[in-house]
Parts: sequence; C-alpha cells; structure tokens
Amino acid sequence: MNSTKPQGKNDTTFNTISKFVEEQCQKIEERNNSKFDKEEIPLEIQELINQEVTKVFNNKVNRVTKDILVTRIYELEVAWKIQKLKDVTRFIGDIPKYSVGTELNKKLENQESLVSRGGVSLINLMVDVYNLPVIVIRNNVETTTGLEDNEQQLLEEYNNVRKSLIKQCKLIEISEGELDVMKEAADKVRSLENVVKETYGSNCDLQEYLPKFFQMLHESLDEMRDLLEQLIKSSNTSPERRQMIEKILSEFNNK
Repeated sequence: MNSTKPQGKNDTTFNTISKFVEEQCQKIEERNNSKFDKEEIPLEIQELINQEVTKVFNNKVNRVTKDILVTRIYELEVAWKIQKLKDVTRFIGDIPKYSVGTELNKKLENQESLVSRGGVSLINLMVDVYNLPVIVIRNNVETTTGLEDNEQQLLEEYNNVRKSLIKQCKLIEISEGELDVMKEAADKVRSLENVVKETYGSNCDLQEYLPKFFQMLHESLDEMRDLLEQLIKSSNTSPERRQMIEKILSEFNNK
C-alpha cells in the first residue's frame, strides 16, 4: 500500500504505521481465503464464498479507508507522545526544590505545535538534550522534604534517560560527520563522471574509461621515470640538477 503521507508528517513513523496496517490487512485477506474440508463444503462453493468475502472486504478496506486509518493511528500516536512528555515533565516538576519540570514544560509548550506536525527541529532538540541538568539528591537535604521511593526511582530513571539521549545525540553527530565525508567523495565521483562525459561524450562508460585511464597514467609515469633517469646519466646535467632529479626519483619510487 502506498499511503498518501499528509503534509508535515514524520516519514519514518508514518511509513512504519502504513506498513503495519498493510500487513494486518493482508493477514485478514489470507484468512478469508481459507480452505474447508471438501467433504463438508464443495470446492466450487468455497471459491464462491471466498470471492464474495474478498469482494466485501475490498469494498470496506480500500485505499481511502486504509489512508484514513493510518492517519488516525499516526495522530493518536503523536497525541500519546505529547501526553507522555507532559506526564514526565509534570512528575519531575513536582519534585521539591527543583524546577526542571517547569522549564521542560515551557519547551514543550513552544514545540507542541511542531510535534503535532510530526517532529521538532533536530538541532534544537539536541541542544535541549545536552542542556538537560543532572539531578542528584544532596546529602545535606533532609529526607523529610518529601522524596518518596517512587520519586527517587523517577529521578534515577530521568538521569538514565538523559544519559541515553546524550549518547544518541553524539552518535547522530558522528554519523552526520561521516555522511558529509561520504557526500564529498560522491560529489567528486560525480564531478569526474561529468568531466569525462563532457570530454568523451555522454555515452562514455566510466567503468570502462577508468581502467584505460589508469593504464595510460602508468605508462606516462613510466616514460617520465625513464626520462629522469636519462637526465641523471647525461653529462650535460649539472650536479645540483642531478641531485634534485635523484630526489624526485626517490619520492617517485617510494610511491
């Protein structure tokens, strides 16, 4: 099923839901085409039943209804995520002597409209993650201030989630750097391909051209090496120039 993705939706989440709905519909359709015992129901009757069931199923579950279902599931998931964020920040905000929940709620209120459209700015989100504070209970804080066991567990869970998010953000940054390197290499290859085709025609195959090019390059380098060796042996070459040529040859041979 190629569901039409509503504008502003997160591609990965929407496509995952679309794929899941399609798989479930496929399973239902396969169950509808089940076979019965021939002795109980003749094969011809079975086929007629399956055809009628399939017809009704296709009328009820068509492209439009699938798209509506996928969109509705997506909207419910986004609403669920927003509510979970609010729950977490509300619980953190209720911890005495800390206002982390309040600060996170401000961020959430500013970005809620973006979340409802499928996500927030990745860069801004990573900055917010890096700025999340580490929350610890100071030894000199009296236990009577109200930290219950479940609140202590919530504190530990918050810090663990914070560490995990920071790790994921760092992995994203590293991946983006690697992606830039790969993109630069790909751009160079495309540039080379364009130059080759401009020089030798649009029908020139780069895979066929490169081996021939490297062969010509090696032959040219061999000729250059021979010329340099002849210059060294020549009596007309001054000692200074001979020394310079020998240095060039040495570097040449090392490579």
